[in-house]
Amino acid sequence: MGCSDLTPWIDPEMMVPSLVSDDRMGAIKELVDRLHVTDRVDDSLSFLQAVLGREDLQSTVVEAGVAFPHARSRSVRRMGASIGLSRAGINFGTATHPQDVHLVCLLAVPTYESENYLPFLAALSRSFAQPAIRSQLMSCSTPEAMFHHVTNANHHDGMPA
Repeated sequence: MGCSDLTPWIDPEMMVPSLVSDDRMGAIKELVDRLHVTDRVDDSLSFLQAVLGREDLQSTVVEAGVAFPHARSRSVRRMGASIGLSRAGINFGTATHPQDVHLVCLLAVPTYESENYLPFLAALSRSFAQPAIRSQLMSCSTPEAMFHHVTNANHHDGMPA
């Protein structure tokens, strides 16, 4: 399976066009809950703790207001990503990237998964590095619209379909 095809790892139910929380922990919890509802994560509290622990070790905030919190955990049944948007911005509390985060992409990785994890992260990173893709996502008001933009992004960035 090519890493340009993200559909095995995301679906519209995992998209949150308007995160309610205005802090890091609350936003990550909203996304963990989506992964739990879609049966990607079976123990949401354990996974939340793993993600927050990982985030405390080293922030996953990158340039342009994007964060990629993630963790490998036995609580993860299937690899996946839940993506949330915050128009107001979320303070992730990092000195190296003090700007607010507007796009949070939470990756859930089973402990046994090694083959697809890095290509999956790389494909998402390439997509969200593009200002046009970030702008299109920030204009989305439905999970379906977000899903459409995320799954079509890699087909327009030079990656093979």
